Amino acid sequence: MSIRYKLIIVISAVILLTALPISLFLISRQEREDLRDIIARGEAMSKILSQSAMNIVLMNEGNIISSRIDGKEIMEILKPYVEQGMVYADTVLLSSSRDLNGTVLASLGKGAVSRGTSVKEGKISTKELAELLSGTAYREITDPHGAGRYLEMVSIAKLPEGTPFTIGRIIFSREDVLAPLREIRTTVVMIIIALVLFVAAVGFVFATYISRPIEKLISGVEKIEAGELRHEVDITGTDELGRLGISFNRMAKILDMKISELESMNRRLTHLDAIKDEFLANTSHELRTPINGIVGIAESLLEGAAGKLGEAALHNLSMIVKSGRRLTSLVNDILDLSRLKNHDIELVRKPVDLHAVVQVALLIVAPQSKLKGIAVENLIRSGDYIINGDEDRLQQILLNLVDNAVKFTDHGSITISATASGNDSPIAVLMVKDTGIGIPANRREAVFDSFVQADGTIARRFGGTGLGLSITKKLVELHGGTITLESEQGKGTTFRVALPIFEGDAPTEEGYMSGCFGGEAAAKDYAISLAPVTPPVTPIEGRGAMGLILVVDDELVNLQVMINHLGLAGYEVRVVKSGRDALELLDGGLAPDLVLLDIMMPVMTGFEVCRRIRQTKSLHELPVIMLTAKNSPLDIVTGFETGANDYIFLVEWPCRHGQAPVTSVQAVFPHTAVP
Repeated sequence: MSIRYKLIIVISAVILLTALPISLFLISRQEREDLRDIIARGEAMSKILSQSAMNIVLMNEGNIISSRIDGKEIMEILKPYVEQGMVYADTVLLSSSRDLNGTVLASLGKGAVSRGTSVKEGKISTKELAELLSGTAYREITDPHGAGRYLEMVSIAKLPEGTPFTIGRIIFSREDVLAPLREIRTTVVMIIIALVLFVAAVGFVFATYISRPIEKLISGVEKIEAGELRHEVDITGTDELGRLGISFNRMAKILDMKISELESMNRRLTHLDAIKDEFLANTSHELRTPINGIVGIAESLLEGAAGKLGEAALHNLSMIVKSGRRLTSLVNDILDLSRLKNHDIELVRKPVDLHAVVQVALLIVAPQSKLKGIAVENLIRSGDYIINGDEDRLQQILLNLVDNAVKFTDHGSITISATASGNDSPIAVLMVKDTGIGIPANRREAVFDSFVQADGTIARRFGGTGLGLSITKKLVELHGGTITLESEQGKGTTFRVALPIFEGDAPTEEGYMSGCFGGEAAAKDYAISLAPVTPPVTPIEGRGAMGLILVVDDELVNLQVMINHLGLAGYEVRVVKSGRDALELLDGGLAPDLVLLDIMMPVMTGFEVCRRIRQTKSLHELPVIMLTAKNSPLDIVTGFETGANDYIFLVEWPCRHGQAPVTSVQAVFPHTAVP
């Protein structure tokens, strides 16, 4: 309903709800006053009639004929009341004589209407006479023949000794008495109806005047919504609606400008995003060759290609291999992310035993799960669930889910199970349940986004790039499945993956394990190569110690690098993987000459460790150097505020065309108390 009709309805309703009830109330009150007035007059006139009739009969010494003649003259006095609604009046003689009792001495009107009786032979009936004598001075009666309602006033005149002698009666028609007020009521109702119609007409014009600019604004909004951003509304005037029209046109222009800017920025961002994806893909491809070369050479040295090596050299080479494998895995994730985004991955579907795929994933994470003391169990039996999918990608899905569960579980267990559902298109619902740290409610939707982790602070306990679950979700959807999670913080997480079941003849058991790992034996070898890095070894003895340095870093590779370099320089080195371990050593009596402290560490950051050290050791008693890749001014200021003697960070300078990037170490020296 348009606004103009709403305004008309509202105005009309206001008139009807105010004027009409008030008018009817006033008319009703006037009716009551008129009725009271006519009743009072009728009672007075009935008394006059009864007294006059008694006096006439007494003066005529009981002569009925003479009394009737004189009574008619009295009735002439009541004729003016006929115009006011009086329909009947009479005087009745009361006598002990049966022949005279009830004789009508005089009457005016169309005959008695009380209770439907009439005067017969100059007398009223004995029954009616008894009712008049036993009644009240006023009563409201109804004609049983449907002639209407009447007001009857009766008065009885008595002799001096108290004997009733005559009755005076006057009857008014209620309808005739109230007829003028009913006409007024009808007139008032007609006037109100005419007023409503007039107001409706005026309201229609007024509402049209108001609603036309509003309709123009609505039309303008609809056109802008449809994409006509340059549309302007034609609203003139200096009132509020005119000002609103001017503001609307100004807003439309600004909106057009902003949307144009956003479209330009979106086109640029889309172009930059495409360049970024191309850069990631190209860089990843280019990185794989040198990484494979590094890993291959290191593996050949481990196998004795350059002769027998010492324990420390073998340990360092094994760390190079493991770091290379980790980097290869990261490069593969970036490549998969780019290919999934560009829809370059095509599935090679075939029947795959879900039990076998899970077993491969468990073999790969076995070293890490054993190191943490976590029980991992595969509850899926061989041959129970045959999936219609790409075996390589299914193995990747399972490995990401199981590896994620192991990473975020410190104690307890991990179970992998499955159930079947669906009739027309049967699916297998794979469940990976852990007893880990869980995911906060405000982060559950974001864990499937690229480069997102549940804990993104510098003190996070778990590493990774945040690509695993994002790739997993895309691969599951590529198979036509879905992935959901349920989690309770501090109690664990359950991932549910719905995958289509293969419908057809089951393959032979030999066809189950031909994926990217080439069976369980190859999977075990791959698991060994991805096993957690072992703790660093101590420097070769015999190199003179120039002092004791405590190195605090959660990356074992970094610790080994520091051991190698500082050991070659003649320092004695102690290494720990966390800030808590460092504080325990210092509280236990270790007195190093210098502390090299990383910032990004699990549970306790380097800033907090330095702050705790400064509670007991001054700048001169125990120098602390922050050694990190974080180089923002805020991090540097925070480092010195917490009590660091120096702050050393890596800087990579942009390279010129054809030159390699230059990496240098920069330091800030606010304090000089460094050995």
